[in-house]
Amino acid sequence: MADYYEDFAADYDWLFDDDALASGFAISHPATARLLEQVPAGSTILDAACGTGSGAVALARRGYRVRATDGSDAMVAMAAAKFRREHLDIQVARCLWADLPAAIDERFDVVLCSGTRSCTRPAGRP
Repeated sequence: MADYYEDFAADYDWLFDDDALASGFAISHPATARLLEQVPAGSTILDAACGTGSGAVALARRGYRVRATDGSDAMVAMAAAKFRREHLDIQVARCLWADLPAAIDERFDVVLCSGTRSCTRPAGRP
């Protein structure tokens, strides 16, 4: 993972207002919100680019069972601290997207990778 995220993790949440962080701004995107409307509480969700964990927190508060990963050690550390502060039982680990199939053997009802351009661009677009 590029040093950029290692240096940026401590300041990442400052990019967003408090309401956006509390609501899980990335999972509030219209397409993601429509998907989540079809998934009942208690379903398992992998947040595959959790960043500092705001989306995972919002998902857990909505009643989903959440596991989180990110490719940056610093982002994972920030997310883990957030989960502890919020008293949420969310397992988090460092894992690059390409390594997910080999690193995680459980199945999920939904896998989300939101909030970064490299995860969300439509197929066929640079």
